[in-house]
Amino acid sequence: MPVYRFGSGDDVFGTTYEGDWTGTIVYAGAGADTITLGFKPPGGFTPYAVNYSIAFGEAGKDTLSAIGTGNWLLGGAGADLITVTGTGNSAFGEAGDDHLVAEGYGYHLSRYSFIYEATNNQLIGGAGSDLLESRSTPAMQSGYAYTDHGVAGTIMTGGPGQDSFLLRNASDLIVANDADGLISQGDIFHGVIDEIIDYQAGERVDIGAASRLDAVALSTGPLHLPNPSNGGTPVPASEAHKHPVLADGSYASYRGDITAAGEFTVSQAGHDLLVVYDAADTIDAPLYQGAVALHGITDANQVLFA
Repeated sequence: MPVYRFGSGDDVFGTTYEGDWTGTIVYAGAGADTITLGFKPPGGFTPYAVNYSIAFGEAGKDTLSAIGTGNWLLGGAGADLITVTGTGNSAFGEAGDDHLVAEGYGYHLSRYSFIYEATNNQLIGGAGSDLLESRSTPAMQSGYAYTDHGVAGTIMTGGPGQDSFLLRNASDLIVANDADGLISQGDIFHGVIDEIIDYQAGERVDIGAASRLDAVALSTGPLHLPNPSNGGTPVPASEAHKHPVLADGSYASYRGDITAAGEFTVSQAGHDLLVVYDAADTIDAPLYQGAVALHGITDANQVLFA
């Protein structure tokens, strides 16, 4: 397990292709440090990952980033920029007004481009007025991810302070258990669903969509979807594979309950709020929608959308 310790000063540390970096521990020390675990090689191919490693920014305005899974980045005191790319990572802003980002990535293979959403990552702001951001790569060129079950997106906890949220994490969002062709009581959402654990009144939630819809219809199809896990080979989409129909730049909200990771059940007696959106500043694809669930919020009028 390699351990690196730096003293005062503005240090720069980054991993390389050589060596086994799994389990690396970095103590940045005082100063405006830049620590990079993993990297994106030129050409758009699969990123080089570093897994199950920890970086401590400690005192100072640090820039910390990690690509892979199971990594922990802790900013320490100071206004830090912390970015995790991949799945199952955790970013802790700690003291200071921090900017925390969880993002997915894409890669190209032959004529297909695959998109990987930000999934199972944690962003914990800590003390201060933090910005928590969840996004997917904009690299999708052709094909759609085929989703038949849900998965947790980015789990965000702002902590003490007036925080804000920037959300652009879209997935192949589907609706099951539908009986009337509209999103209504008893319908079940599956997909990559972000979560905000501790939303407080007055905190801004930027979803890139300003037009609020009162009712949303469901569409079925297309009849076949390319499946990235099978080299893009088409797989049939059943009548149960329905999608919300949202115009570019619009959103809708539903009361209900988070019933599992990446799963939300619409219920008039529910304890949570699901917001489904089609951001105006991203690729407009009919099967890709963003979704975020706010714990303990039941009315969209309680949320400040930006």
